Parts: sequence; C-alpha cells; structure tokens
Amino acid sequence: HSSRRRAAMTRAGIDYRFPTDRQPAYLSLIKGELPIQKFRFVKWYNEKYFVPGTFRPVLHTIAVVMTIGYFIDYHYHLKYLQHSRKLKHLQEKYSDAPAEH
Repeated sequence: HSSRRRAAMTRAGIDYRFPTDRQPAYLSLIKGELPIQKFRFVKWYNEKYFVPGTFRPVLHTIAVVMTIGYFIDYHYHLKYLQHSRKLKHLQEKYSDAPAEH
C-alpha cells in the first residue's frame, strides 16, 4: 500500500527525501559568512580559483601539505643528527678511559 503511494508521489514530482526547495539539509545549517571569509586574501583566492572552478586549489593544498611535512621531517632529522653527534662524541670521550672494575 505504501509503495503505491510513494510511487504516485514521485510520479507527481514530489520527493520527500529532500525539502521542497530541493536543497540538502546540511546547506540550511550554513548561514551567513564565516569569519575567515572576511579576509581580503580569502575573498581574492575564492574569486580567482574557486568561482571559475579551476584545479589549482588542489595543487596548492598538496604543495602546502608537502611543505609542512618537509619541515616537520627536517626538524626531526636535525634532532636525530644532533643526538648521533653527541653519542659519537661520548663514545670517543669514554672509550679512551681506563676500564673500571
């Protein structure tokens, strides 16, 4: 019985899975401008890359993530290098010392 009613409603162009204005529910949650959208750079970037629908923001995101990853890796690389230098120095310093029993 309900399947016939549902079929009749969808044939009439009424689909109750979405509101009557055909906007998904999550879009009604976003109202107004986000605070970050007030910055001049964000407005310029949006108009230059997002409005025309270019692929450049994806490339920019990849570049930023790679740069941040490189700096994090570089920091830990230097930390490891410093530790290995200290270890080598300590081994040289204490290897010449007479053995204590």
